[in-house]
Amino acid sequence: MKYQVIKSHEPETDKPIQLKQGERVIPGEQATYWQNWTHCTTPGGEQAGWVPAQILKETAEGTFVTEDYDAFELTVEMGQMLELVKELNEWGWCRTTTGAAGWVPMENLVPESK
Repeated sequence: MKYQVIKSHEPETDKPIQLKQGERVIPGEQATYWQNWTHCTTPGGEQAGWVPAQILKETAEGTFVTEDYDAFELTVEMGQMLELVKELNEWGWCRTTTGAAGWVPMENLVPESK
């Protein structure tokens, strides 16, 4: 589905966390503004970032991610058109017309009006 950007967005970090299915993480604080986001760090501390709680699985051996995950956020400008690929916890994984993909807050988007 196509969406129009109604509020510009820039990423909070230039080093988003990227995880592979089965990778271990150390969960930390819960987001206060956005629901179901957990701040996680990799065991060596190389990466840190917000991860959807739905893809975290706690076991006796630790906490693991259940699918590949990339926290990359798109830089978008007001009026830009995006294709929504997936929505999760009030964020949308979107593609631009040039093929770039990343997360954008859903509050910054409205469905395309015909």
